[in-house]
Amino acid sequence: MTEEALVRMIFIHVGLAKTGTTALQSALRDVSAGGTTAVRYLGDAGLWQPGYGFRPPTSRRETTRFERLIRDQTIVVLSSECLLGSLYDVYSKAEDRAASMRDFFDPLGPFKVIIYLRPQTQWLESAYVQRVKERSAVEADDFACTMLEKPNLAFASLVSDLNRALGPGRLVVRPYDSGIDVAMDFLELLGIDSPLRREGGRENISLSAPQVAVLRRLNEVVPSGDARMLNMRAVFQTMVQSESPRYSPFSKVTQRRIRDFTEWDWANLVDFMMVHDKEQASRFRTVLDDVKVDPIEEPLPMDLSTSVAQDEIVRVLVTARYREQELIQAVRPFWPRAARALRRLMLDPIGFVNEVRRRWRD
Repeated sequence: MTEEALVRMIFIHVGLAKTGTTALQSALRDVSAGGTTAVRYLGDAGLWQPGYGFRPPTSRRETTRFERLIRDQTIVVLSSECLLGSLYDVYSKAEDRAASMRDFFDPLGPFKVIIYLRPQTQWLESAYVQRVKERSAVEADDFACTMLEKPNLAFASLVSDLNRALGPGRLVVRPYDSGIDVAMDFLELLGIDSPLRREGGRENISLSAPQVAVLRRLNEVVPSGDARMLNMRAVFQTMVQSESPRYSPFSKVTQRRIRDFTEWDWANLVDFMMVHDKEQASRFRTVLDDVKVDPIEEPLPMDLSTSVAQDEIVRVLVTARYREQELIQAVRPFWPRAARALRRLMLDPIGFVNEVRRRWRD
C-alpha cells in the first residue's frame, strides 16, 4: 500500500449470483445518489470481462481514471456478481480472480471483499431457472448433476480459497436465505444507520416450476434466434405465481442428493466461520438447521404431461394474449405514420435513409 491511501475503505461485493444482487445494487444506487452518506457507488466500474471475471485496467490511462474516481472518498463500493467468473462453472477461477483483486486494490487503500452464500438447496434451483430464462432447454436433473460435480459448489472450499488469495481480514462472508434482507444487511456492514427506503417489491421475478417447465419446452422447440422468444420471456416476467402447491423441477432423488451435499458443506462453513468470524457462525448454523428440516418437494415432470403444467400453459396463453392487446393499444396512435414510413422504405429505401439522415442532422 502507498504511504497515503487514496480512499479510506473500498468494499467489493462479488455476489454470489442469485443472492439478491439486484435489490442490493438498487439500494446502493439510492444511497449513493441521495447525497446523505459518504458512500460512492461505482457499479462494476468496468473491471470485469464477460465469462472471465475481474480484469484490472490494462493501461496506465485506465488505472489513472479509476484512481481519480475514488480519490479522497470515504467509502467506495463496487458490486458485480460476475467478478469471480461464471455462475455456470461455479466460479472455477475464483481464486485467481481474487488474487488479481488483491494485487490491484492493495496499493489503492484498505479493501474488503464481501460474498453472500445461499444454501445449495435453494441456489441450484434458482440457478436452473436463470439458465432456462437464458434460452437453455437442459433438463433439470442433468443441470443439477453437472453443477454438483463442480469443485467450488462446495462453498466452504470456495471461501477458504478466496481467504487465502486475498489475505487475512479482507474476506467478509455472509449467509443469504429467504428471510434475509441482503440490502439492509450490506448497508449495515457499511455502517449506514438510516438507508433510503425503496418503494415496490423485488426487481427480479422468479418463475414457478410449472412456468419453468413451459419455458424450457419453448426453448426446445423454438429456434434460439427467434425474436418471439424475447416476447415470451417478457410474458413470464409479468405473470403472477399460480396458487397451486409448490413443486420442484428436480426429482426426489436429486433433491435428496442436493440436500445431503448442502448439509455437509454448511457444516464445514460453520467450522470456517468459527475460526474467522464467530459472530456470523451462528447465522450459518441457523441456515444449516433450516436445511435439515426442509421437506422434499413433489417433483414436476418437465415433459408437460401433468395437469399442473397444462394449466400453466393455459395461463401463459391468456397472459400473452392480454399483453398483446396492451401493446396494440399502446402503438395504435402511431400506426398511420409507421405505415407510411414502411411503405416509403419499401419503395425507395435509399431516399428514405437519406431523408432520415437529413432530419437527424437538422
